[in-house]
Amino acid sequence: MRTLLLAIIAPLLLLTSPAGAQRLQPSAIPHVPHAVAKKVSFPASEPLAHLLALDCDTDRSRGRETAAANHSGSGWLAGGFVSGVLLGLIGTAVTFAMANSSTAQPDRIPDGAEASCFRDGYSSRARSINTSSALTGGLLGTAVLILIVVSAASGSTY
Repeated sequence: MRTLLLAIIAPLLLLTSPAGAQRLQPSAIPHVPHAVAKKVSFPASEPLAHLLALDCDTDRSRGRETAAANHSGSGWLAGGFVSGVLLGLIGTAVTFAMANSSTAQPDRIPDGAEASCFRDGYSSRARSINTSSALTGGLLGTAVLILIVVSAASGSTY
């Protein structure tokens, strides 16, 4: 039984952590002293700055609505269920963490929408769908595992 669990857990751990995650790596962002850094600000006299922020919020909302209508988390639900049955709460946590780090991109961006804002809204809602589906599937799988273990341990014959 222990060998079977190790055979299942080892590949999952290898898939969830990148090879260099344990090594300390230098920052990719160069250090800039505060005195040299430029401050970016939109003066109040610029009339378009306010409109750009509203358009980005609108496009982000459109991206969230598109993801809510078109994105499916059924794969994460099935994966969470299987990992919950095989590994219990540990499998649920692993699947939840993987779903939380997932990135989903829209199939197409509507005309007239700011691409980065639309993608940002879409990916945030899709990630939310993925994590809730993975957690639901994992908890259902864990419940099934508990039922199997309790029924096997009770020794009752039907």
